[in-house]
Amino acid sequence: MRFREFRIKRILQGNLQHGVDLYEGLLKIVTQENINSGIITGIGAVWKATIAYLNQSSKEYEKRVFNEGLEVTGLHGNVSLKEGEIFLHAHITLSNSHFNAIGGHLLPGTVVYAFEFEILELEGDPFERVYDRITNLFLWK
Repeated sequence: MRFREFRIKRILQGNLQHGVDLYEGLLKIVTQENINSGIITGIGAVWKATIAYLNQSSKEYEKRVFNEGLEVTGLHGNVSLKEGEIFLHAHITLSNSHFNAIGGHLLPGTVVYAFEFEILELEGDPFERVYDRITNLFLWK
């Protein structure tokens, strides 16, 4: 087990407007604010969702698009560095009109109906993602 202790530098709260891409909108905020270490949470609703599931056998992401209105019951993610650039990694849980939950890795192509977020910027050196050949993923070093 490896971990480091961080302190909260600042907390940003806000919302994304109708029609904004959820992933791109959050990435734009952390990039403009130069946040390279942080935690992101959020709730709301989307018109359309694009998410992925990691197939551990093939070590590849399987993408799925949901072209329907969905409730965002939870979004949780982190901000770190990947190849020297700010990188947003987020997972999302969604609920449909039958109150069934679906979830996965948030991808661009998720369109906001209404969304409220919190971004906790952390003090200290950010985690950096490096390629891990066992998982085929970029994981924290």
